[in-house]
Amino acid sequence: MEIVNAKVADYYEKLGPSSSPEAEHRRETRYMNKGDTLHAHGNLDAARKSYKQAWRSASAGPRPI
Repeated sequence: MEIVNAKVADYYEKLGPSSSPEAEHRRETRYMNKGDTLHAHGNLDAARKSYKQAWRSASAGPRPI
């Protein structure tokens, strides 16, 4: 799963910022999935950081999906 998360992260880094609600939702999902993987491996500090990043992105304001 780490390989998949790394490839997704690389994709979004290359994509850059997006104003598309769908793209932002996918970014939030990526951070949640990464957090879940880190949590499952016992890396709780890194998981918390990933969850916080998803929360920050989600709390930027309401967006239609």
